[in-house]
Amino acid sequence: MQFTHVFDRPRLCGALRFLSIGVLTPLLLMIAGERRWTKVDAGYTVVEETPKLYVLSIGIDAYPKDSKIIQLEFAVADAKGVASAFSSAQVKNVFPRVEITTLLDSDATLAATRTAFEHLVKVCNPMDVVIFYFGGVGTAVREAPSASGAGHSPAQFQFAMVDSTSTQNRGGIDGFSLQNPLTAKELSLLLLSIQAQRQIIILDTPYSAAAFDSLNAALNSDSVFTLHATGRKFVLLGTSGMAYERRELGHGEMTSALLDGMAGGADTQHTGYITEAELEGYMMAQLSSLAKGHHFLSKPEEFDEELLSYSDLRGLCLSSGTSQNPDCDPEYGYNPEWKPTEASRGMDVIEPPADEKPAERGTDYALILASDKYDHWPSLNNPIYDAQTLEQELVQNYDYAKQNIVYRENPTEDEIFDALSDLGKRTYGPNDRLLIYVAGHGHITSSGLGFLVTRETQLPDEHPYLKSALALSSLRDVIDQLPVHHILVVLDTCYSGIFKERKAIPAYSSENLDTPPSIDSLVADKMKPVSRLYIASGGLRAAYDGEPGMHSPFARTFLKTLRQYGGQDHIIDMGKLDGAVQGLCPHPYYGTFGIQQEGGDFLFVPEPGAHPVPDPGLDAKVPGPHCS
Repeated sequence: MQFTHVFDRPRLCGALRFLSIGVLTPLLLMIAGERRWTKVDAGYTVVEETPKLYVLSIGIDAYPKDSKIIQLEFAVADAKGVASAFSSAQVKNVFPRVEITTLLDSDATLAATRTAFEHLVKVCNPMDVVIFYFGGVGTAVREAPSASGAGHSPAQFQFAMVDSTSTQNRGGIDGFSLQNPLTAKELSLLLLSIQAQRQIIILDTPYSAAAFDSLNAALNSDSVFTLHATGRKFVLLGTSGMAYERRELGHGEMTSALLDGMAGGADTQHTGYITEAELEGYMMAQLSSLAKGHHFLSKPEEFDEELLSYSDLRGLCLSSGTSQNPDCDPEYGYNPEWKPTEASRGMDVIEPPADEKPAERGTDYALILASDKYDHWPSLNNPIYDAQTLEQELVQNYDYAKQNIVYRENPTEDEIFDALSDLGKRTYGPNDRLLIYVAGHGHITSSGLGFLVTRETQLPDEHPYLKSALALSSLRDVIDQLPVHHILVVLDTCYSGIFKERKAIPAYSSENLDTPPSIDSLVADKMKPVSRLYIASGGLRAAYDGEPGMHSPFARTFLKTLRQYGGQDHIIDMGKLDGAVQGLCPHPYYGTFGIQQEGGDFLFVPEPGAHPVPDPGLDAKVPGPHCS
């Protein structure tokens, strides 16, 4: 399918829809450092160190014709724009020393990219900031099954450099693969070789989700060299759709939103400075607005552009109108106690205890937060009823010990963070699981920022910036840092899909297996990768509360799925849970966040002889809402 509209041009078209390196595939790594006092010269001299900002911006429009790679139009302009945006006077108010490197078109070879990274390896310190912007073409390729019959390996993402070529390959996402590419695996090694702790990666390209999965799998492929074990903090930004270029903008849509945001548009609260969270929220809103302009498509809803995002650095200050703004924090996320070691390629290594052996099934924990009474917002009918029924079901039929469930009704923001803090102090085994269930009011601002409404939250008319509400991004980041390997967040609130990007996952079934594995072996296998998963009832729309005493539509479906106890498989994984709720309206969102690893899952394992908790509300027949 080829789109050639005069105003809108998809970055990847037809059979050659690949990722782009310089053109519009921005991989923006940003690492912000901290100003601190450091001893040098054998400890006798004390100097003040300040962070440097390093920008490597790559853009490719003109791939050689014999490479059979699609030509792009605005990737070079995008790469130049990024370099300019991050060398502005406002950025230099935060990072006084900025070094810019651009690789455009014919200069953007694989060798030149490696050389640029080698320079960063030599010059970067842990407190420095590195921005790597990649715009161009790419693809995800699955390797053939192994001779042992173990199945396909995870897809490997390939970034097309100017000296790459394409070749037919049925394992490619569009039937093609690349020769001489920059792979996600090599990119991960390059990133981890740089001492700078904080890094932002932006992918403005089709298949950003596939690129995220591949890069995340590569960064976490070693049980020792995981992101959290190496002191690294990342931001990943991409687009869920076709990554359109727009001639009236002179840029790709996502990059245009990035540049507008850095030019001041992201300062929606008029504080005089811009944080990563504000830039992310602005880009999300702008990208959604731009997607509505794809009027030339017969089914534009199938091509909606949405921002994919993951961030450890939402409080990092990127730009400021003055150099003396005390609220602008360029040190956010930097850990001065982290020290590189030669054995870890510039990273601390956290070795697991030698005697640590995973339990067969692990222990289940839960945090249940339910609110139906508020100081300022309208009351709700069912959140506490939903939560109480869920707690009973978990205790009676899923082996959740009462002392392992933290239950809070109508909590304040402080009470929520106190509960999370208590969970963070516990010791968990590698197969332990934590369910976090949240029910109540949610809200989204005009700039695309999502919030959980807590008991004391003011109404938007009185406090338009919702400073008294709990930002979903903050909640997400705190949850990601909890020291438990497997976490599922269930959000039965309005607009909760803003929590993270959508992603599908297949459900497990033993129906076609001659010899199904035992429950213990299945749990042990599925619990190997780290998981960070969520289901959000409202998507990006308001969620229905339901009639009093009848549960919300989402809670009814969630509870009824638990009451099926996994059917013949005697296990409920995320694929089954996601499939069960997809018939609801609004359509719930499912996705991953944080340190999720390739294949990470969350399981509900019912006890033998499980039987439903008596509940008249669930037994009654209630018509569900219909999408308009």
